Amino acid sequence: MNLNQIMKEKPPEQPKPLAQPKMTSEEIEQTVSSFDSMTQEELQQAVSGLNPTDMKEIILKLQSTVSEMQSLNQKAKSELMKAGEKIEALTKRAAKVSESEAKLKKAIYEKNAAEDKSYNLQIEASKQSRIAAEAEKKESDAIIEKSDAVRKRLSAEKSERETKNRYRAGFVGIEIFTTAVALMELIKHTVALKECGKWFLNRINNLIWIVTFFKNIFFKLENLIAVKFSTNAVISYSIAAIIYLTVGTALIFLSVCLLSKVKKIIYNIQKAYKNYPNDEMKFFSSVAMATALFYGCIFFYEPTTSLIPLNILSVWLIVTTLEIIAFNYTVISLGLSYSLQ
Repeated sequence: MNLNQIMKEKPPEQPKPLAQPKMTSEEIEQTVSSFDSMTQEELQQAVSGLNPTDMKEIILKLQSTVSEMQSLNQKAKSELMKAGEKIEALTKRAAKVSESEAKLKKAIYEKNAAEDKSYNLQIEASKQSRIAAEAEKKESDAIIEKSDAVRKRLSAEKSERETKNRYRAGFVGIEIFTTAVALMELIKHTVALKECGKWFLNRINNLIWIVTFFKNIFFKLENLIAVKFSTNAVISYSIAAIIYLTVGTALIFLSVCLLSKVKKIIYNIQKAYKNYPNDEMKFFSSVAMATALFYGCIFFYEPTTSLIPLNILSVWLIVTTLEIIAFNYTVISLGLSYSLQ
């Protein structure tokens, strides 16, 4: 309740107080200041005891105080608004500072991430460089090893070639020497040489016999057709010629097939012979043994012909063939296995 309401209220009917003396200004100040700590009843009692003049001064004083308080309140509100504006500005500034700080933190984070990535890339590049260096070193070592292997292989081939050349020269020399000695000794064995010459004449006689054999077969076939079917000579000769040509063509075809098989077998044997180690040694050894067998057949002509009733050259061919097959059995069997695949 304010002072105006208090003043408007009708005070209780009391005996009219006696006239009081007028209050000084100091007393009025003290009275007004004491109103703040009074209750409503105490305030009513204090006011009822005042004379109208003092009351008026107190009211004026209170109004002045209220005006001052309103002025102070207005000033406080103005200062509060200014403070609010400053707080808002500071808040915005703090927000900007926070945003800048966040951007700075983000930039620092991105910088650290970029540095970490750069460091990892450097490590990876170093690793790749090390791997490349190791691979290059391995490749270089492989090239060196390959070069050493090629050098060793060439050296071995050169050494083998030189060894083969020495052996070849030695065999050729031995062949020349033994051939010379054999020719000098063969002069003393004219009977054996004559029989060797007869072998070629016998082969010609064999060819003549084969031709005669086929001729006799033809005429026998023609005679059989003429007697069996009672035909004249022209028809019988024609039929015999047709049959003969047909059979001959079939035999030639079979011979060609057989020769192709034999050619393939010989090719595979030669291939196996080339791939066999020390092939030239085996070749020269085979030639040397064949030559030695020929000389043996010549020198031991009489015991050999008495034991085997054949031409001495035929005996040598048979023995040499068996010797070559036995000596080169591994290579021949390998070539035959190639042919059968």
